[in-house]
Amino acid sequence: MTKQPKVSDEERERQTNQLYSMVGRIVVRGEQLAGALREACMFLLLRKGLDQQIAWTLFAGQNVEALRRFYTALYLQHFREDAKSAKIVGKLSDEIGGANERRNNLVHTEWFIGWGNEETESYADAAGRKFRHDLKGNGGYEIKPGKISQYADLEHTLQRLSALVRITHSAVTGEIIDRERPLWRGISLGKDGRLFSPHNPNTQPRQK
Repeated sequence: MTKQPKVSDEERERQTNQLYSMVGRIVVRGEQLAGALREACMFLLLRKGLDQQIAWTLFAGQNVEALRRFYTALYLQHFREDAKSAKIVGKLSDEIGGANERRNNLVHTEWFIGWGNEETESYADAAGRKFRHDLKGNGGYEIKPGKISQYADLEHTLQRLSALVRITHSAVTGEIIDRERPLWRGISLGKDGRLFSPHNPNTQPRQK
């Protein structure tokens, strides 16, 4: 006999909608991060004299990871004589890489939310599976647990990183007017090891 959940159908529907909404917001935040990286790369190349149509063609269809690599290479080259700013670019790139991996795992996991798990009493802990194979062709899948609180943290992280990328963009913009405006004056490294800008509240790490 199938065990009946202790929550009502209405409550399960509410929790399902909450999780689907969170996944959707993370997808949107990921695309906003891609947009920030694309604009940062394009502006720097346009400033160096690249034709705009070529720049558009170069970055069309690139995903976050490809844009992150473009961004890192271009901005490390740009700040090659400014060790503090280059260090910030490297740290920001690492944070983006980690957040994007978390985003990809979330988006490309088959989540058991609203179907296939009728005995679930709460989606505060959501489960899903992701299929993988190794270099020898051996396949399988792993069960990936998830929590609503983790999704909220990831959404905030993607938003924070987009804001930081735009600050690096504006630092280059500022150099047109003031060449004594290094990037490290606008971005700081927090005690928790994460970057933030004391001048932009959107870059503050989320409080646990």
